[in-house]
Amino acid sequence: MNLVRIALRNLGRTKSRTALSLVSIAVGVMVVILFKGVIDGVWDQLVTGTIRFSSGHVRIVDPEYLLKEQLMSLYYPVDADVANQAASVSGVVAASPRIRFSGLISRENQADGVMVTGFDPRREEPVSQMSRYLTGRYMERGAREAVVGGSLLRKQGLTVGDRFTLVFNTAFGSMRGYTLEIVGRVDSGYAWLDEQLFVDLGLAQAMLEMPGEATEVLVMGSSQRETKALVSALQAGISDRGELSFVPWHSASEMMELMSLAQVIYFVIYLVVLALAAFVVVNTMVMIVAERIREIGMLAALGLSGGQILRLFLYEGTVLGVLGSLVGGLLGGVLLRVLSTTGITMDGMDTIDPQYFITPTIYPVFSWTLLLLMMGAGVVVTMAAVWLPARRAARLEPTQALRGEV
Repeated sequence: MNLVRIALRNLGRTKSRTALSLVSIAVGVMVVILFKGVIDGVWDQLVTGTIRFSSGHVRIVDPEYLLKEQLMSLYYPVDADVANQAASVSGVVAASPRIRFSGLISRENQADGVMVTGFDPRREEPVSQMSRYLTGRYMERGAREAVVGGSLLRKQGLTVGDRFTLVFNTAFGSMRGYTLEIVGRVDSGYAWLDEQLFVDLGLAQAMLEMPGEATEVLVMGSSQRETKALVSALQAGISDRGELSFVPWHSASEMMELMSLAQVIYFVIYLVVLALAAFVVVNTMVMIVAERIREIGMLAALGLSGGQILRLFLYEGTVLGVLGSLVGGLLGGVLLRVLSTTGITMDGMDTIDPQYFITPTIYPVFSWTLLLLMMGAGVVVTMAAVWLPARRAARLEPTQALRGEV
């Protein structure tokens, strides 16, 4: 007797029951794919934003600077040439020296505090890739020009081409004012970035009386997974530069430690969602097998052994699992691909502390690996959900099964 043919006939004979099974499997697979993609998107945005704009894969600073960083102190600089030394170390993709300091934008009897970052656009671009968000152009070397975040421009009522006065304290504590022309605008969606002011590193050094110095050097390697090896290589490669701290991205701040904890929490939530989806599938399949106890008794009465009955249900479960997982995978994959391009706008995200690199629009991560894993998991879960009750039912005596006794 061809059990595969009987299994296919059974599926076609009970269309409503088959449809219910397919829907439960497809929805379970689709939900898990979408949830995992969104969670990965949030994490990727947090980590990528922090690495590119704040910490690099490794940040090189004076140890004392770490203790006074919140004050944006200029008293503990590093030699900007450390970036050149770092760039020659094996595994380093880019090294960008920066000077971070605070100032006041003064215009038409109004003064507002602002954070300023001085960098060399040529060396900074491989690190932050800021040109993706730039309208206009970068600053010329040494020129009294600035690139300004879009949020700050709107707040000040300024636009590209306008001029303003930046008031600040030098490294020696004296107050100065420079008039700068706005040559570019940054609109990244990151509040931390879009509320900043950027000037050329050489100009910042001249303004602050810090020739050849920087407050930090951001180093990018080939991958964040290679950070530990990169720290060791940098420590060996520039050991003659005095006392320096080499801070990996995951230890850059308490925020990053909290983010690492959040990743664990996200993973637990993902497992819960996965378990709920599996429970829906298992519950549906158990219910379906339970409804077919009398049918199992008839099959046994017709001469089918317990093993044959079990295989019959496994064949049906395999077909349902493959078709349901395929449908759920295709729907989930298409939706995830679309959302990874268009993004998901989350109301209220703009109220989150700017130090967290999250934009109001979350871009889920599309992954073929995720799709294949979840589709495979859908098939396995369905077969397991069928095997457990079918195995028990197949062991019943035909008379018991015909009476519907489990």
